Amino acid sequence: MTNCYIVIEVRETHVVPDIVNVLLQHPSTRFTVTYDIEGYAAERKKLSQLEKTTTIEDLLNTSSPRKKPKHEESAASEIKTEYPLLLQNGIEVDKEITNDLEDEAIREKANNIVKWCTQTSIEEAGESRKRKRPSRSFQCKLCGTFIKVRGYDYYKRSAHAIIHCDVLRFKCPQESCDYRAKHRSDICRHLRISHNRNPNSVRIPECLTPDEDEILRKMVLACFPEILPYLEGRKAQMKSWQFEEENKGNEEARDGEGSGGDKDDDDDDYED
Repeated sequence: MTNCYIVIEVRETHVVPDIVNVLLQHPSTRFTVTYDIEGYAAERKKLSQLEKTTTIEDLLNTSSPRKKPKHEESAASEIKTEYPLLLQNGIEVDKEITNDLEDEAIREKANNIVKWCTQTSIEEAGESRKRKRPSRSFQCKLCGTFIKVRGYDYYKRSAHAIIHCDVLRFKCPQESCDYRAKHRSDICRHLRISHNRNPNSVRIPECLTPDEDEILRKMVLACFPEILPYLEGRKAQMKSWQFEEENKGNEEARDGEGSGGDKDDDDDDYED
């Protein structure tokens, strides 16, 4: 069985004995029970980064034990104070929480809870790894710049390709302002400086005309030709959707004409 470190976030104090009881039955299991898992993860990451800042002198002087710098000790102490820990590695923190851990019913219930939590977290982690596409670096054929994207990300490629053409993609949302720019960040800067507005409070629209959109598409292909199969597939799919919509509209029109003809025939029979 692979060793693992279990971190469990609880919302209510009364469920903690149920969880801790089964964890304490496995001394080799390392675990933490906390009220704030995000804060715990952030502080663990901060401490991990500090521990990796090992100098060359430290590596050479492996024979003598290295004394921890003060900033590392302070970071370790912050982990104990910045977020509320209940239990860590089986060390008791709150007496009231861990008083009643011997009841058989609680033990069985806690076993089921931890088993469910562990299994769910493992399954979710596996699914997220499957869903997440790996990032790759692609080089622009015009300027040699490398960009990192996942799969056939047209938008990120176009954000680079637009610097090689005269297309302006975004428009200032301020009324009576005709300022346009290639990138959204330029509009955000313009809003702060020229209009004293917070760009996070407004929607920044794209303003590409069909001709400009086609120019940008051709530039993306010139910069990153590997995306051509994706664009051709998307174009074929759009045509297929358009064809289906047209057929649906024609069928509805024919059905309407057919029902209208039947009504006329009924009227003729009635008149006779």
